[in-house]
Amino acid sequence: MDGYNYDRWNFNGTGAKTWVTNKVLGFEGDIDFKPFEGANLLVGSEYKHYTWENKNTDIDSFGADVPGSTSNTSARLHTLGIYGEAQYRPSEYIKGVAGVRHEDHSEFGTEDLPRFGLIVNPLDSTAVKFNYGKHFRAPTPNDLFWPAGPYTKGNPDLKPETGWHFDAGVEQELFDNRVFLSLTYFNWNLNDKILWAPDSNWVWTPQNLDKAKAKGLEVGTKIGPFYDMTLALDYTYTDAEEENEFVTRRATYTPEHLFRGNLTYWTSFGLTATATVRYVGDRYFYGTDKTTTDPVSTLDPYVTMDLRLEQRFFENWLLSLEGNNLFNKSYDTFFGSFSDPVTGQTSSGKYPGSGRSVFLRATYEF
Repeated sequence: MDGYNYDRWNFNGTGAKTWVTNKVLGFEGDIDFKPFEGANLLVGSEYKHYTWENKNTDIDSFGADVPGSTSNTSARLHTLGIYGEAQYRPSEYIKGVAGVRHEDHSEFGTEDLPRFGLIVNPLDSTAVKFNYGKHFRAPTPNDLFWPAGPYTKGNPDLKPETGWHFDAGVEQELFDNRVFLSLTYFNWNLNDKILWAPDSNWVWTPQNLDKAKAKGLEVGTKIGPFYDMTLALDYTYTDAEEENEFVTRRATYTPEHLFRGNLTYWTSFGLTATATVRYVGDRYFYGTDKTTTDPVSTLDPYVTMDLRLEQRFFENWLLSLEGNNLFNKSYDTFFGSFSDPVTGQTSSGKYPGSGRSVFLRATYEF
């Protein structure tokens, strides 16, 4: 994956261009076997090697490369994960799950991540689920090494995120599995959550929050197929907070309300049409102030609609036409720093989301 930045810093047009390349090479293998009736064991391993490279070249007022100004930097990381999971169903009414993953990171050492689950089936069409696990996420190479510029820079002093998560839910099928209902409560707590935010000079850099936590509910339903149609509705309420040395406040960029609805229709001649509606609630932004609970600005809620048409030909061919944000709704996704080329003053502003887009694809399946 490549990232390219082209910056003109001053009113005379001088600046720099930066090319960042991320390469990931990895492999994963596992063995799944059943030692006896009702039991299942999974053991496996995953390895990833990350190569991060940056090429930076100054440009003059005409946009040409400045001779001799090119610099190259690189970094390499690797992770090795060894994991195992055991599942056991002693009867049709209950199933237990226990697992652990041993993570070995070249930069941040080792971490053991246990996970436990329980599924209770009081009825054939009812499932009650409980899950608990430990969380670990290391900073990405971009988080650590992104080249320092007038607007962004990496942070080599970052610590990995650690914490735990828990969820409990119930799932119910009705009317010969034509109606599916689900309700899930979730709760997670993190230390050193990684968040890109502006420093005192409005340079965006990843930082570790002291703590981050959230609890909420997920409600979902799927109805169908009825008359060649299926309706799926999902709603999530999230009460998320972030904590630093000064205050505890609503989490940055985290909406309280999310909604998604899908309506899918199948025809007898192989055409499938899916309409999707999404709602994203408001999101807070605090700027450089770590002492306030009031946002300096808010990203407004928005609604978008997508449409996807798929037609199958000759068993293996699939032609699709997809339109995203069909009504070209204007909305903002996050904040960034902007510099006035004349005065040199830097301020924050909103980055707009994608407008209407249309894609045509042909796929061959084998």
